[in-house]
Amino acid sequence: MSVNHSTEYSHAHHEVHEGDPTRTFKLTTFFISIPICLVAIVVDLLLIFFILKYRAFKTRGNYYIVNFCICNIVFLATEHVVHLAMDLFFGGQIQSEWYCTFIQLENYFLDMCIVFVAGYAVDEYIVMISSDYFLYMYKNGFKYIIGSIYLLHIVLAFIVSSVCFSSPRDIKFHISFIFVTIIYAICWAIVIKIKIECRKTKFKSNLYLMQAMSVTQFTLLFFLPLLFYYNVISIAERIITDDNLDVLRMLAFISEYLAYAATFALAYKLFKTNKFYRLAICKIFCKNNSNLDFSRLDILPEADIDKN
Repeated sequence: MSVNHSTEYSHAHHEVHEGDPTRTFKLTTFFISIPICLVAIVVDLLLIFFILKYRAFKTRGNYYIVNFCICNIVFLATEHVVHLAMDLFFGGQIQSEWYCTFIQLENYFLDMCIVFVAGYAVDEYIVMISSDYFLYMYKNGFKYIIGSIYLLHIVLAFIVSSVCFSSPRDIKFHISFIFVTIIYAICWAIVIKIKIECRKTKFKSNLYLMQAMSVTQFTLLFFLPLLFYYNVISIAERIITDDNLDVLRMLAFISEYLAYAATFALAYKLFKTNKFYRLAICKIFCKNNSNLDFSRLDILPEADIDKN
């Protein structure tokens, strides 16, 4: 998420001089983030494994979770792969146009993480409010919705990446992050609207909707500090000199760590609210527990995606 305005090279976490005392701190926080991201990626892969392997997870909502996990893996890996490659092969720097392009990819996969985790709750809400005809169409077409989300972001990535090579440097590192911020705000607006509707209607008695809302809200909160902090930095860069922004930039790792931990928040909530996730975990780590009926994992749920 680093922002730099060099006309020729971007140094990312190397954006300080060799003798700068903050360099060691920045590099330390970067390398500490690597094991956090690796564990998060393992958790993402574990969730994907559960959903694809066991029939009990064959629901539309869980397919939104799968796509969240896929996008989150790319989001977590992109910045670290780029920075490590810069260290190992490019002497700690890369042309700013290319660095800008990589940042766009990171931002758009972050955006898809937000959209898919919001979609997990919206899916249950659509089931509650839709007419039979619309619900039939949605159940048969939700995969096209997921595909269109990828297609939209691919198109946007191409457009914004071209901006990286042509537009004034003042805008090119911020344009996709502004888009992410807007989408995040829209997702929260939708979630809040659903929450208000639930309080007014009988929807609050729907266990599946309440569980999905709990998962979505808790996970979205872990992205909030990152979006808030980097927007504050973007605004501050226009009114404060670079020297006075060093401390603010150094503390950005806190919000980044919270965003990296969004997977942990998601997994925790799924484990807490969904008995099948608990059962799947126990099947791996508590195989000798004879009191658990693991055969339930192979039973297709009533709200499956294949009946229609």
